[in-house]
Amino acid sequence: MEFRAKTVEEAIEIGLSELNIAKEDADIKILQKSGLLKKAVVEINKIDYEKATTEDVEDSLTMTQESVEKPTNKLHETDLPVVNFLEKLLCDMGLKCELDFKSNRDLLHIIIKGDDTNFAIGYRGETLDSLQYLCLLVANKTTRFKKRLIIDAEGYREMRAKALTELSYKLAKKVAKTGTSIELEAMNPFERRVIHTALQDDAFVTTSSEGEEPNRYVVISPIKKETNMYDSESKYNFKKYGTGKTRSFGQKNKRF
Repeated sequence: MEFRAKTVEEAIEIGLSELNIAKEDADIKILQKSGLLKKAVVEINKIDYEKATTEDVEDSLTMTQESVEKPTNKLHETDLPVVNFLEKLLCDMGLKCELDFKSNRDLLHIIIKGDDTNFAIGYRGETLDSLQYLCLLVANKTTRFKKRLIIDAEGYREMRAKALTELSYKLAKKVAKTGTSIELEAMNPFERRVIHTALQDDAFVTTSSEGEEPNRYVVISPIKKETNMYDSESKYNFKKYGTGKTRSFGQKNKRF
């Protein structure tokens, strides 16, 4: 997963917190350092010590440097165990569904379609998240799965992301106006990342994840700005009070 922040250190801290892992258990790659008009970008992957070898880690870090291959409907050999497992699982659940695929060397995107799609999604995508988690376990059963796996159903994740983005904008305005933080309901990593991404460039609020899985949630907080010495209510306001108070003939007078 990629994380953005004002500095590399802050991006790493956000990523480790979001993934709920220690720094020594993570592969960290700096994709972009911060600059005048750009934020720092880092990529963080969790190390599976039981399955990952040194060569696997090096390969995963260099993958982002390769050109991105356009996804196709043709499955790669490493995709087959995941697809076959999901097909059988949906069948065992008694769901009438079929699968579409988009695959390249970096991504396996599986789309569930059919009459029983709603049952594959579940309440707020909980069933869909469980299916994706089980497929990841299968993918990493024998060798480390080096692709990003996304399992969707009838565009649910895209619609959910759009709804969460709109919600985050509304809540950010409320936080900026009231100056009071807002705690959102517990969300999965995908949904929390949508909130973080939507508000990462907001000048008035900042976001953070708190709590423990599966009850981890996002907090939207106001950014505290330093009081401007020329604020209209400040005693240092030049137009209102002049250069300040000076002592003259034993009395305090303003110059202007």
